[in-house]
Amino acid sequence: MNPIAERDVNSEGPGLKNWAQAFDTLWRQPKSRLRLARVLASFLRRHYFRSPYPPMILWEPKTLHEVQEAWTDLAEKRRAQGNGDPVGLYIHVPFCETKCLFCNCMSVTNTRQESHDLYLDCLEKEVALLAFPRSMPIDTVYFGGGTPTLLSPARLRRLIRMLDQHFDLTGCHEKTIELSPFSISEETVRILRDWGVTRVTVGIQTMDQELLERFMRPQTPESVTRLYHWLRTYGIPQIHFDLLAGLPGQSMESFRESLDFCVRLRPDSMSVYPFAYINKTPYRLAGGKYGASDVACREDMMRVAREVLGGLYPVDGSFSVQNENSGQRVDRDHKNGSIVGLGYSARSYARDRLSYTKVNDFGRYLRALQAGEYPELRGWNLSPREGMRAYVVDRLEMAGQISMGEFLRLYGRELRDVFSEEIHLAIGHGLLKEGNGILQIPEDPQNHETYALTCGKLFFSREVLLSAWKLFLKERL
Repeated sequence: MNPIAERDVNSEGPGLKNWAQAFDTLWRQPKSRLRLARVLASFLRRHYFRSPYPPMILWEPKTLHEVQEAWTDLAEKRRAQGNGDPVGLYIHVPFCETKCLFCNCMSVTNTRQESHDLYLDCLEKEVALLAFPRSMPIDTVYFGGGTPTLLSPARLRRLIRMLDQHFDLTGCHEKTIELSPFSISEETVRILRDWGVTRVTVGIQTMDQELLERFMRPQTPESVTRLYHWLRTYGIPQIHFDLLAGLPGQSMESFRESLDFCVRLRPDSMSVYPFAYINKTPYRLAGGKYGASDVACREDMMRVAREVLGGLYPVDGSFSVQNENSGQRVDRDHKNGSIVGLGYSARSYARDRLSYTKVNDFGRYLRALQAGEYPELRGWNLSPREGMRAYVVDRLEMAGQISMGEFLRLYGRELRDVFSEEIHLAIGHGLLKEGNGILQIPEDPQNHETYALTCGKLFFSREVLLSAWKLFLKERL
């Protein structure tokens, strides 16, 4: 199965003149709904490689008051219940020493200390304006970027004090931070240990020096080994390594050497991710190519990763390999009930109430807060059912699978009872298979991404899919 292009919807007649009628026709029939899902998966992918549900292109302007109401309501409900769903705190530190050519993260190449001070000033204003309910305990904290440890030790301490002052972290059971081997000091590791960081994720990506230079990543074997020994010396409980497979120009020998290097250090867990040829990466913007032979090599590397690491760690659906004591990456895995995101481009989710994000423009983010105003907001109100739908779409499109047991734990309902029609459609069209309590996208190296994105659209509500359909037709006019 391949993505359907615009030609698959008649450009004359009902496709444009009577869009609602055309949509209803496609929606009612199982085969036509698959066709609709394919068309909109292809359309939405042009705007966002991955997007939360509903797609961010559909999100509407929101006010700070609406955001505060959502968090206050959630805090009151949690207090009334005596416990409640977990709440995670995500802090985005966008600065990087260099911009890796394969990176699609929201980052800013800036090592100037005065710029870091300005960002922390604005972050502090954001926190003060948000006025997050101090009565609602935070269960997990995650620092992402960018490179959070590019902040100097003094500035990292300032950020930590800010969080301790404005949020209840007394019961926080997991604190995670992303690290780069080439932008961290021993003093920073000591600060993380003293604050109670439980897990670090080290972005290795590759150990091939030629590739590192080509992709503008200033990393050496010595810097990785040194960081690893600091982390062990200071007793950081969980050390996680990230590795990429299938970088442009990467040979199997190069990948295997990087994999073996990481294995010899014996981190507590590892993830191997396939290189993603995404529109907005510097590599692609510069005209970099990635053809069928590259895809085939990448899949061979992923196969080797499974074989090598399968005996060391259990393997999950995204080929992340973890030992039994590995902590969950709660903010990325959406296992928190809610997530409050701080900083430029950070997204937030108040469960069953609101998904929202701030303006995706670094300059506008800073200028708003310097003027004492909260950054521009866009979001989408979510009912409890739409919240469940958002979780399912995220798991299918991001991880390629969803655990029915995990869904039951999070929502207290059986996945098949809530989305029986959607599951029946997806399985009937060969987009899902079931086994051992897992619904999984079929393994197909050439089409896995297309399957996942199309399957996710089958779980969209009629109203959200109709809104996307309107935009699709409007763009074609």
